Amino acid sequence: MKFAKAVLTCLFCFAATGVVHGKVFLLLDDRLKGSALEQSIYKFVPLTNATEVELNYVHDFMKSDAGLDYGRKLAQADRAIYIGNDRWPDDEYVRTLTNRREWFDMLGKISFLIVSNAPAYAPMPKGLFARHDLWRKYAEVTSARFIGFFNKHTLDAQSETLSAGNWRSFTCVHESGRVVSPGKKSPVAINRGRLSLTFRSKAQADFAGGLVCTNTPVGDTIFEVRATKTDVALQIPVARFSAWNEAQPLEVNVRSDRLIGAPLTLQVLPAVNA
Repeated sequence: MKFAKAVLTCLFCFAATGVVHGKVFLLLDDRLKGSALEQSIYKFVPLTNATEVELNYVHDFMKSDAGLDYGRKLAQADRAIYIGNDRWPDDEYVRTLTNRREWFDMLGKISFLIVSNAPAYAPMPKGLFARHDLWRKYAEVTSARFIGFFNKHTLDAQSETLSAGNWRSFTCVHESGRVVSPGKKSPVAINRGRLSLTFRSKAQADFAGGLVCTNTPVGDTIFEVRATKTDVALQIPVARFSAWNEAQPLEVNVRSDRLIGAPLTLQVLPAVNA
């Protein structure tokens, strides 16, 4: 598919003003066809100044020897990013692959981005990355500047300093695949190198979530921002306990879009004669 034309074929390449050594291949798991992630890639990549990027759909890239074969054929100057729906550490075949000797031959050639269900403190095997690292890895292989990930709340009015780039104009792509440009409906504003977010109107609130942005038309600098509406949500089913009977475990589901930096406590109060 050619990104410049956004034509839905199997392969695309485009040329711009950037300087890249070799070609960059984005290898998208065919299970992600039609996903919002696929749409985000289509919309954002042409905004950047990468010299030559090619998108291919792959099947069973980690489950079979397809990934190893691809790495052997990759030209020395080329780089690839695999974006998969595989899961670490849940999928046994992922653990098997990363323990093979041939896996280490691919390090530095192909970055494998998959879904990570491991705790944040548990390191992934070398060469594996969480899928949310996509644009940081993309910046690395295209020589763009990645200037940070900003974790914000929709009620947070504090601005952030953008450390590099000319931001007289910019374009962002939402995690849903929708494009966000400067204007009254945009929640993103950049003034004199400072980023601010506003979610006062419904049109702006619809863009809560993840955004990746670049300075257009230059497209040589990238940053990401995630704006969440709710810090923590607790879901607890109604349950009854008796002092005379053995208590059953109480299931508590904690869901958060942000990193929880403080301990959570649950207080159980008796309901007398309830």
